[in-house]
Amino acid sequence: MILLIEMGFHSNKSFFFKSISVPIEIRSSVNSSACYQKHMHEEFSIGIVENGISDYFYTGRSETIGKGSVVIINPGDVHSCNPKRGSKWDYKMMYIDAGWFQEMQSEVLNTSTNEFIPSTKNHLCHPDIYNRFKYLFSLLHDSNDDQLLIEQSILTFFTDLFLLDQTSQLSQKKTDHRALLIARDFIADQCEKDIKIDDIARASGLSRSHLIREFRNRFGMTPHAYKIAKRIDKAKVLLRCGLDISTVAVSLGFTDQSHFHRNFKRIVAATPKQYKDSFMGDRSLLRTAS
Repeated sequence: MILLIEMGFHSNKSFFFKSISVPIEIRSSVNSSACYQKHMHEEFSIGIVENGISDYFYTGRSETIGKGSVVIINPGDVHSCNPKRGSKWDYKMMYIDAGWFQEMQSEVLNTSTNEFIPSTKNHLCHPDIYNRFKYLFSLLHDSNDDQLLIEQSILTFFTDLFLLDQTSQLSQKKTDHRALLIARDFIADQCEKDIKIDDIARASGLSRSHLIREFRNRFGMTPHAYKIAKRIDKAKVLLRCGLDISTVAVSLGFTDQSHFHRNFKRIVAATPKQYKDSFMGDRSLLRTAS
């Protein structure tokens, strides 16, 4: 669930969103001419420039950045980012609780330290990171409260960001095949519920980041995608048994009928109604399927 505050600054608009499921605040500013003095944040911050040119000051260094830029700001570091004089710009930011971020960082990097590891990269021109930031931002903004998808997307994005920042490769551990099978079976058994990454990790004994990465390598899809696929498998059985579409959607944990319809069509290449109607014409087929 997201709390929304909208603020207008003359000809520009800034939107602030605060998640209550993860400790992240997001901000989007469009057509902004607002300028800021040098300042700092307690949170870890990351953002992108979508349009315009900006003067970016970070810990004593100034540079000009533009569309496609990614900025990364460590907690407590002095910075400012303002549009070129007389111009306007569009940008998006995420502000992430430093303690929560540090825990995720330690897990991904497999370190025992309780200290935050500062990013050494504070400005990137990296199309993949840029586009994936936009996806994650949209997910946090437009979330349908699917906790697994939110957590999975956050962990995947920041895992890759952490690894991009590392000069040495992480030591690779042999995947525990049995643990992944346990994770898969747990998702299958609990797919109707709003399960979390922590739930799957606890059941399998794997760390969250390792789980997401190796699950995708082993089964060809993410834990969230597998959960949705299992829901659709169950939906097909229920539809063949004659249950109405809205009941099936609710019973399998979809947020609404359109959410169910969209995912069903993506996997089955037919709408729930088309699928159901194809069985309703032949009751003998229905009895056989049952």
